[in-house]
Amino acid sequence: MKIQEAQVREWLDQVTAGEISFSRMVELINEAGKLMEDKAAKWDALEERIGKFYESDEDDEPEGDLCDIGEIAASAFGYL
Repeated sequence: MKIQEAQVREWLDQVTAGEISFSRMVELINEAGKLMEDKAAKWDALEERIGKFYESDEDDEPEGDLCDIGEIAASAFGYL
């Protein structure tokens, strides 16, 4: 879930209209923040896994190729 300014404004309008409470709006924002943290952690893990293909010394040959990187990325996005 991606919180955008429009979403927060909608929640504020709902609070003003009495459709949701202010505390519920805060809960929604906190839930969205947690989802963003989880997503960021997944991206960080993917970056670390793929980055290992590029972190080789000049003397070492990189292990793996673009197919391996593609497979890791596809797996991370749930395509495999």
